[in-house]
Amino acid sequence: MCSWAPARRTPSTCAASTASGHAASFQELWIEALEVEAIGERVLVRVRQRGRFRTSGIDVDVTYFQLWTFSGGRAVRFQVFEPGAETEARAAADR
Repeated sequence: MCSWAPARRTPSTCAASTASGHAASFQELWIEALEVEAIGERVLVRVRQRGRFRTSGIDVDVTYFQLWTFSGGRAVRFQVFEPGAETEARAAADR
């Protein structure tokens, strides 16, 4: 899960730094939104990520969940849930 101290980092800088560091680990990387569901001020996204790790050459193909929380039209929280954690992701979306 991406976390940040609000006084020091904004959601956009957290997401950008996490994404750039994450992407740098891959020789090839594709991230695709398979399903997008709005739940109030939150958006639950089932994501498929495929790629090849830069150092090992190992291929990865994984589906997981992202939960975006919005307030005033801006993303204020971003959470990632491991594969198979759809129930947990939905419970977090309903809070």
